[in-house]
Amino acid sequence: MEGKMPAVITSITLNTRTYHNVLIEPTLINFFYGKNGVGKSTIADCIRSGAGVVPSLSEYEVLVYDRTFIDSNIRAEGMSGVFSVNEENIRIQEEVKEKEAALEKHRSQRTELSSHYDELQKQLPAIQSKLETDCWGALTEFRTNLFPEAMKKKRNNKNGFIGELLKVTAPAQHEVDEMRSIYEAAFSTDSTAYNKMPSVSVVRIEQIAGYDLLAKAITSRADTPFAEFVRAIGSIDWVQSGHEHFSEKAGDRCPYCSGKLPENFEEQFASCFDDAYECERSAIISFQSNYERLMQAALNILNQNLQHPFPRNDFSVYTDKLETLKAKHELNKSRLSEKISSPTTKVQLEPVAELMEELNQIIQKMNAAIEENNSIISERKSKQAECTEMIWEHMAFVTKAYVEKFHSDIAEVNGHLSKLKKSLNTLGTAITALQNEIAKLSLQIVNVDATMNSINDMLINAGFQGFTVKKKRGEPNKYQIVRDDGSTARGLSEGEKNFIAFLYFYHKILGRERADSEFKDRIVVIDDPVSSMDSSALFIVSSIVRELISICHNNGCAEKHDSPRFIKQIFILTHNSFFHNEVSYNRLDTDDFHCVNFYLIKKENNTSTVVHCTKKDAFGRTPAIEQNYTPVYNAYRTLWREYKEASSPIVLKQVIRQILEYYFIQICGYKGEQLSDLIKKEQDLFIKQNSDGTENRDLLLAVDSLMHYVGANIHGLSDGYDYIDDSADMEGIRETFQQIFTAMNQPQHFDMMMQSV
Repeated sequence: MEGKMPAVITSITLNTRTYHNVLIEPTLINFFYGKNGVGKSTIADCIRSGAGVVPSLSEYEVLVYDRTFIDSNIRAEGMSGVFSVNEENIRIQEEVKEKEAALEKHRSQRTELSSHYDELQKQLPAIQSKLETDCWGALTEFRTNLFPEAMKKKRNNKNGFIGELLKVTAPAQHEVDEMRSIYEAAFSTDSTAYNKMPSVSVVRIEQIAGYDLLAKAITSRADTPFAEFVRAIGSIDWVQSGHEHFSEKAGDRCPYCSGKLPENFEEQFASCFDDAYECERSAIISFQSNYERLMQAALNILNQNLQHPFPRNDFSVYTDKLETLKAKHELNKSRLSEKISSPTTKVQLEPVAELMEELNQIIQKMNAAIEENNSIISERKSKQAECTEMIWEHMAFVTKAYVEKFHSDIAEVNGHLSKLKKSLNTLGTAITALQNEIAKLSLQIVNVDATMNSINDMLINAGFQGFTVKKKRGEPNKYQIVRDDGSTARGLSEGEKNFIAFLYFYHKILGRERADSEFKDRIVVIDDPVSSMDSSALFIVSSIVRELISICHNNGCAEKHDSPRFIKQIFILTHNSFFHNEVSYNRLDTDDFHCVNFYLIKKENNTSTVVHCTKKDAFGRTPAIEQNYTPVYNAYRTLWREYKEASSPIVLKQVIRQILEYYFIQICGYKGEQLSDLIKKEQDLFIKQNSDGTENRDLLLAVDSLMHYVGANIHGLSDGYDYIDDSADMEGIRETFQQIFTAMNQPQHFDMMMQSV
């Protein structure tokens, strides 16, 4: 809780009877006020039992005064004795004090180290959480999109996923595409095995017979006159082409000029071409045939491969290269046709071998995927395991930096924890040794007589007569309440029983039940201690409670480190407003805000709630600072609280009138007219100067209006004279009210009441 000093009990969660998940965050001193039946005793019961209490109270003695305590201890068979210190043996007392101081120091050190230990322990899940967040985010794509089936049982379980990741002993980087290929086959629902695609025989143009003739001009070497004439005019290709196209159609006429051809023209034409020419021309035609045959066979295979059904085939690059190959092939066909038509022309073909080799490489790569698919299908379970292992290895590699940081941080924290554990064990041994030494020394200086005598003195001081507390006959370490004649006191009144029980409780806080028992620090709970008591008993109980509160308060004051501080936390619960004010009136000061809490317990519709009573006083000297307020008010203080909370001029003026009448007329003894006259003598307090130098008499008019009705009807408001303009300035009314106290020379009363509510 902000601004509050933490005490032993840091929180109480109430989930019983009429409470439903109500959280209380107490400090050192805690006052609870509430009517009978609202649930005060439930809080006392929870602290006694530890239900909903954080932390454990095993190292403290929890002492609860309530009806259960009274019924358990004020019985005819007697009360267990309370051992208190015998003041005669001062030397041993001093030795015990020294050892108790050392014990307290060791315990304080242990508490500090335990707190540090607990804080370090909290770092472990924080480090784990950071690792989970970092790795979970870094591997989102792997979990959700790329490999979901490989981690099916863990991909939606962050803790299980990170646990599996930490099991990887050898992180390794793998190609994601490779893992994806294996994954799709291993975890696919498709169980089809596929035939491999055939590759093609690479056509190496330069190795086909006749290739060298492409770059050679093929001409005839015949020496007939007609052959020499054709060569002279450079028309061998033209003559041959014309003959091929028109010889059968032209008959004995020239197809170009229609002239009569010589009878031996065919002989002369044939004489133009020697055997070498014809042989080379036939070789080119053969080259063309072989080239086109080889290429067509390869293209048929390459085209058929495009129809292969394997779903993971990627033909994008393959298709581009195939189209390039086809284009080159068409260009080569055109150039070969040109060479055959014109043997003297030199041609150069586009190379196709490199493209075909690249296509074969693509086919080989796709065939490897097909082989892997077929292998995985035949060994699916083992391939799934192999694939999963690869994926986890790769993910461990991706998150390697996070995991290394995790192990480093965990090792560092565990190292500190190990050292702290060793120190705590050493302190524990020292504390046990001191406890044993103190117990042995205490046997020499404690007895039950001092407690008995103190209780009897208090009974006399409170006016109780006719019975006392004495040692029980035959049981020296037990008390019994007896009458003056020595008989067991029976028929004690409720108030008498409660008072004796409280005195016994008080001494249990100060003493111990066994002579050799350790005196532990106390958590004290006091639930309605003044039930059925008269005023004198109530006064004594209130005084005792204030003493106990002071002991607890010493824990919140550094300057009182040498004062008793064995009550580490105290809870006071009551329905008695007088008792509440008696024990808490001196704890409302702002200096005590850090170590004092006030609570109001309410109950509506059989549901109890606890209101923490803090506020910011808009009209106080420190309006921004949180402060405590008591839930118990008398009638006059209630008027001042209404004054602070008034939100309309009508309500504000009515409350002001009642305050003025109560304080100045009923308490101070002024009469209405007298009060008005005294205020008029100080009228300068109500006159201000405007910025232009003129007088502002608004406050003077306001005070005249207020004083007109003060004292007119002390016992109530007059219906005939109480109409007030609700458009009046709230700030002006409040200023006028404050100036009245100044005019009456009592500004300190105004300040006190404004600070007290």
